[in-house]
Amino acid sequence: MSTIPGPRFAPEIERSIFQFAALADFARIPLLQLVARRVNIWLKPLLYRVLCVSKRGTPSQLPSLITSEAPFLAKSVHYLYLDTTTDLWLSPTQVEALLAACTGVTTLVLRNDELSPTYLPLLADMPHLRRLAVSLSTLFRIALHRIDPGHEIFVNITHLEIRDEIQQQGAMRYGVVNALSRLPALTHLAVLKPVPVNLDGLLQSLLLRMERLEVLVVLWPPNDTGRIFRNEFRDVDGLGPMVGSVILVVGWYSDDESLKTVEGRSHERAQRLEVESWKRAAKGEEEDYWMRAEKFVGAKRRGEIPARRYWMDKWVYDVFEPET
Repeated sequence: MSTIPGPRFAPEIERSIFQFAALADFARIPLLQLVARRVNIWLKPLLYRVLCVSKRGTPSQLPSLITSEAPFLAKSVHYLYLDTTTDLWLSPTQVEALLAACTGVTTLVLRNDELSPTYLPLLADMPHLRRLAVSLSTLFRIALHRIDPGHEIFVNITHLEIRDEIQQQGAMRYGVVNALSRLPALTHLAVLKPVPVNLDGLLQSLLLRMERLEVLVVLWPPNDTGRIFRNEFRDVDGLGPMVGSVILVVGWYSDDESLKTVEGRSHERAQRLEVESWKRAAKGEEEDYWMRAEKFVGAKRRGEIPARRYWMDKWVYDVFEPET
């Protein structure tokens, strides 16, 4: 006769207790899964709700899940960070199979240089995808200003981080702005790389043409050039009179190949901070830069921050301390 005691609570109460404990500390989930088979079944989806595929955190069970439990991944994975710029033990075929399986993803980061149009139908088959960070020119394999804004991957995208260097020439800039302004659901846009602060530049075009835009974020690498840009952007007058300029937010960003050291911190550590910060935000443990930018814009609208200030301190991955 078994001496193992049975459950002391009703299954729904017991499940709530274990799920509460798991959500309070994700690191404990593997240990909690060992309690009982039923607990493993309850908590396994939580373990894969946020999935990071990189040399900094790929689950060892993932290849077998891709092969044997694709329906589980479809139901469980909501946040996916896919970094194939580093050597992984996932083959290109497995990466595509992973994207094909994760049809329930709401937030997707594609950080690699080997994207191709073969990924497009896989992203189009993610009906819940709302937030996307990607190099569009690499994904489509065409120049950014030639991207088709009517492609089905954009139908539900509300938050888009473009990991491309946007050209400033007139025709190219017009093509980029025209394409972005035609994205049907877009309300939040983030661009990497510096953009000139003048009334004839990209910022003005984006702010004037994209009427539905609620937040425009400029992500700037925290190097010496960034320091100069920070000072120029703090209380710049050029954008003040522009329609919608209050929605503009500028801040540091640690993901840039030109960044070798940041205040004595290595580029490797900067990338690790990016991944860890993304995972914490996806798990609800901290605010992501979209949430911080929305608060900053709200404070400007309420007059708590001067409308002509665009720089936000203590930004993104907290590489620098806020000024005193």
